[in-house]
Amino acid sequence: MSITGPYWHAGHDAEVVLDKVFALSAIVEKETGLTAYDPQSERPPADGQPEAATGLMSRITEDLRSLHGG
Repeated sequence: MSITGPYWHAGHDAEVVLDKVFALSAIVEKETGLTAYDPQSERPPADGQPEAATGLMSRITEDLRSLHGG
């Protein structure tokens, strides 16, 4: 299973999206007994820092926006 969020969210919007992604991954872990893995942070989401994930998504979004002039 894969959970993805598009890179068009920054700041508070990124925080909202990632909160939902992390909550969903926690439910999947609980129901399946499997461990989620975030390939971008190279660790399970439960081990991560939400602020770090939000910052990463925000920076990537801003970088993509600057590349596409918007």
